[in-house]
Amino acid sequence: MHRTLTLFFFFLMFINGYTQEKKFDLSSLDQAYREDQFFLGATLNFVTQTHSAFSQNALSGGFQLGFVRDIPLNKQRNIGISLGLGYNLNIYNTNLFVGQDQNGESVMLALDQLDREVKRNRFTTQALEVPIQFRWRTSTSEYQKFYRIYAGFNFAYTFNFKANYRDTVQELSTTNPSFLNQFRTGAHLVLGHGAINFYVQYYFDSLLEGEIQNSSEVVNFEVLKFGLIFYIL
Repeated sequence: MHRTLTLFFFFLMFINGYTQEKKFDLSSLDQAYREDQFFLGATLNFVTQTHSAFSQNALSGGFQLGFVRDIPLNKQRNIGISLGLGYNLNIYNTNLFVGQDQNGESVMLALDQLDREVKRNRFTTQALEVPIQFRWRTSTSEYQKFYRIYAGFNFAYTFNFKANYRDTVQELSTTNPSFLNQFRTGAHLVLGHGAINFYVQYYFDSLLEGEIQNSSEVVNFEVLKFGLIFYIL
């Protein structure tokens, strides 16, 4: 992942050097033009690394929205950086039970190792994120259907975690377990043209950090997201 990002940034610098050699009519450009944008997106979420007994039982998805402040770095205003603030909601459908034992301690169990019929087992997270991006685009103040390549990092704070479990006998709900990793970092990439923009994001840190009680394995719950993101000026 780090090697890919390094190569990508070198590619962007090559594009910038190439465009600098061309003749631009700077008088026709709006020197106050920025790509300040609200964003809205939806993703499919995949857990990439965890214990051997883990499985995703159904599709897991996410929703995000927020705002970014654009800072152009050159006269053509097609190269820039941005800083933003966003909110995201994610739902994970897995066979990993998150709850409490008889002493009120947070526990994780692999449900496939239990003899019971599970009707529902999912958990939901809500987080605030600070995205930082390096941006290349072909837009101007008068031309809004443009190509864009944005790459950057996310700093996330998960302020709410809720697990819901139901079988044929009981229904349980648990919030913010002790092994929740609230602060995480990740990298993301946006490729698109006009309104259609593809989005991929990978978190470097595990969402849950603890041991599976009935398997003696440690969870490594890292998340990879694929989806679409839309920008609104």
